[in-house]
Amino acid sequence: MATFRNVKGKFHAIIRRKNKSLSATFSDKQTAEIWSKYHEDLIDNMDNFQVSPENYITYEQCLELKIQDAIENNIDKRSIEDLKNSVNHFNEIKDIPIGEITCDILRELVSKMQNSVVKKGGSKENINSGNIRKISQTTILNRLRLLACVFSYMIQNGANMTNPAQIIVNQVKMSISKKDDSLDDSLDDDE
Repeated sequence: MATFRNVKGKFHAIIRRKNKSLSATFSDKQTAEIWSKYHEDLIDNMDNFQVSPENYITYEQCLELKIQDAIENNIDKRSIEDLKNSVNHFNEIKDIPIGEITCDILRELVSKMQNSVVKKGGSKENINSGNIRKISQTTILNRLRLLACVFSYMIQNGANMTNPAQIIVNQVKMSISKKDDSLDDSLDDDE
């Protein structure tokens, strides 16, 4: 709501709304009221016209920004390489705006990672040699932490959102600790 003051026959209108302050002086009160109503409506509806970065910046663009920031802040080369490689781990979401990446999408990615296999060892001559294993929970957790790092960077730089990757990191950590607890219990039973 605007405040009006009569100063030497002129009307001074002051608007304080949503951390914004406007003021103007008019020759009559009716013009001051019309001006204030118009500007109050503009301030109230301004959020409807602004597009937040999380609605148009894709994960791949966020990752590039984070990598550039890491280079500018002289972060170690290994961390920068990990960030660069993380686009391969999250290829399915690279073109999605970060504001549209949900916990459900990330859970689906984690599920795919948990069910995918990697080949350890072996030789080039014998393609059937080597061990085939599932990706470890620790590797998945490390990949998710990189993803959470990118989301945190964007939040620090103005994206208005929660960090879905951090939520998933916490859930994966809980599932790993539950497995460790059940393993400890089974070891205790053997004694």
